[in-house]
Amino acid sequence: MGFHGSKEQRLQLDGVPWLIPGHDYLVPITYTTLTPNSPEHPSWIPMGSKNAMPFDSGKIGNGEQILIGGAPYRGRNPSGETPMRDAVWGTTGADAAAVLTTARPDPAAAKYMNLLPIDRVAAV
Repeated sequence: MGFHGSKEQRLQLDGVPWLIPGHDYLVPITYTTLTPNSPEHPSWIPMGSKNAMPFDSGKIGNGEQILIGGAPYRGRNPSGETPMRDAVWGTTGADAAAVLTTARPDPAAAKYMNLLPIDRVAAV
């Protein structure tokens, strides 16, 4: 919750679901050394805050509504920021896992795959 003056109101970031108790969410994670506190020690981290997705009843997009610029998100982010979420919206968790399993490196990063992830990001 946030405050506007003395009035308490819901605070929601644009393009990100508001995590509401009683609802389910799917958040793709990755095991990587690309961590802010310790690039030498891999850990599990979310694949970007904007890839969290409502997941009620086992379907991506069911449940809480995501707003982008005040408009409901319906599977396509106009800014192009969420290609993973856009690709699996309206499908199942198994479909999302298949997208991740078959994902290929961005051609711009492919020649740097021998580098640590944090170094690869810097090189690209």
